Amino acid sequence: MTVAARDSADTTQGAPEDAANKYMMSVYTRYILPQKQPMLSLIWFRTPDNVEHGYGPGSANMKAGLRSQNARQGELIAALRAITASTTLPAGGVSGAAIGAADPNGYSFSGDVRSADLVPAATPHGAGHPIGACTWVALVQGPQTTHVCWSALAKLPPPIQAADGRTAWRVTRVDHKPIADKVFAIHDEGFTRNDANADIERD
Repeated sequence: MTVAARDSADTTQGAPEDAANKYMMSVYTRYILPQKQPMLSLIWFRTPDNVEHGYGPGSANMKAGLRSQNARQGELIAALRAITASTTLPAGGVSGAAIGAADPNGYSFSGDVRSADLVPAATPHGAGHPIGACTWVALVQGPQTTHVCWSALAKLPPPIQAADGRTAWRVTRVDHKPIADKVFAIHDEGFTRNDANADIERD
């Protein structure tokens, strides 16, 4: 299988979800908000996170995605002001993933784990014996360091040692026998199927 790389210097793609996001926001502001008058709404966009993962922080396409979301926020604020001129309506915005961002102390807050925070490490003091060969790394999350021993063969961490020295996770046995196809049989009669992977691949 060949996977085409995305060039961070490419400026032709822009924000792939821009048109879809415009449509979704227009449906919300022109119909759902004034007609249905929901007590609570959650509006979720993949932008600019999707283009930032695809093209990298600071790329032209990432900036296009950010401009797109700024415009969508403006449309939402205008709609809220139009229907709540005489009332106070609480609203908030959240960014789910600030890629490459750091807090004032220099600690990453781009989700729970960033690969850049995985540092090769020696076997920590008091660590138990793993069931097989594995490589120790220090998982740095702010001021806390957890030690993880990764097994390339089993594709999992046999032991994980918490920051306080206790064993937070231990695998005692790994079965490498083939898994029967019937284990993955889909039983979804009566359910609506939505292929999220196919949806994302179109972006």
